[in-house]
Amino acid sequence: MLKKRYLAPLAVAAVIAAVTGCSASPKTTTSSGSESTAAKQTPQEAGTEAASEEQAFQGEKVLVWTNNRHDAEYMEEIVKSFNEENQGQIEMEYVITTENYINMITMAISSDQAPDIFCVGAATAGFDLNSFVASGIIQPLNPLLSDEFKGVYDLGKLSYPGINALGEDIYFVPTCQRSGNRLLYNKEMFEAAGITKDPETLEEVVEAAKKMTEAGGGIKYGIGMPGLSASFKRFLYPAAEVSGILPYDYVNGRYDFTGYKPVIEAARQMFTDGSMIPGAASLKIDPLRVQFAEGNIGIIGNASQEVGVLTDQFPAKMEWGVAEIPSLDGTIKGSLSALPQTGWAMTTTAENPAAAAKVIEYLSSVDVMKGYVEKGYSLPTSDKVMEAVDQSKIGKLADFAPLSYESVYPQFPNVTPQGKNWEEVLWEACFPEAGDIDPILETLTKDYNDALDKEVKMGKTRRLIIKDFDPLKPAEGTLEYLDQ
Repeated sequence: MLKKRYLAPLAVAAVIAAVTGCSASPKTTTSSGSESTAAKQTPQEAGTEAASEEQAFQGEKVLVWTNNRHDAEYMEEIVKSFNEENQGQIEMEYVITTENYINMITMAISSDQAPDIFCVGAATAGFDLNSFVASGIIQPLNPLLSDEFKGVYDLGKLSYPGINALGEDIYFVPTCQRSGNRLLYNKEMFEAAGITKDPETLEEVVEAAKKMTEAGGGIKYGIGMPGLSASFKRFLYPAAEVSGILPYDYVNGRYDFTGYKPVIEAARQMFTDGSMIPGAASLKIDPLRVQFAEGNIGIIGNASQEVGVLTDQFPAKMEWGVAEIPSLDGTIKGSLSALPQTGWAMTTTAENPAAAAKVIEYLSSVDVMKGYVEKGYSLPTSDKVMEAVDQSKIGKLADFAPLSYESVYPQFPNVTPQGKNWEEVLWEACFPEAGDIDPILETLTKDYNDALDKEVKMGKTRRLIIKDFDPLKPAEGTLEYLDQ
């Protein structure tokens, strides 16, 4: 069947404009693996040209969206190989879009220009499985996946309630695991500042950052965090996690942000000391990565994907190391959250689910994932993939191997309170000028519980309670979803 799909005005104006690329001009990988010039055309020209290409192709086209850009070079070759192997039958069109990714998908659904499949993971900002299922955006994959696929991926093991599964239905199978966050550090700056051991407490991080800043001569700074909500998640949030501090009280089914005060106080001290790189309040992640790669930041926090970033996207010009995220007092009181990543969800608008499933299985195959892991892009979820990997090629990815206290936390209810989201509020509370911390955390707790109570009553979400919740074994509790 010939699919009548083309990049009409919405795709040109919204998707292509957001396509990744480190150069000045936006780029997109087309179905043939080449760079599209659609961004330079008028919507009418792009639509006419795409329609002509559709007429020439008499097979099934599968449109794929992803928000991953660090693996673009490798994935371009994968797309090219797939299209050569399936010439005349299935053609994959692969689009990279990073700005407002989840909003773009929902917009595309409503305008009948949605992808057939899209990349998603537990760390994908804005993705809420319950909402996507309730809105009829995605469909279960269970009946579409082959026995061969299930032989590579243990669906029972990789089923995470509220993250990729609801009941018996699985909506994406994570091929990768994003490790829990780590402390990434500049070895040369550590040495210059006389730091001889990895920081084990937040207080030691504050001290180390101050020493590196003083040794940096106004050019180099001890620590860097990207601005906006992502900042709190990359370093401070995991430090709180391993200290037993969480935003949601699983036992009682309520939000509680009051435990974050000592973590925020440590961040404030680094701002006061001048240890935080200037502009951290609004700095985006890629400029921060560039500064770290250039050797101008002593410490950043992030997960296993940074191996690929600092190898291919922004090659590091200094020697860097990996340490465990420190806790408040040096002891581990809670699990470090690892996140299932790079799963492929299928939209309900996919015109040929069988063809879309074939693309999913190809992108998830042992051969494709073997190369993906060896490039340092991520850790695999499949033992069969790991067995195929040449360990000598994974380099620093080995430094992100799972820790004994890493786990996947159950997804707590996603609600919309009045005002800003909790990650943004906690990050802004880190600024010394934000004022007294206690009322900020108390107000945030109240706002989120008010929103939770309201949305549970409306039937928009359900309250999650885990009476036997253990912060050191968060995945082993008994989940209860309540309508009150």
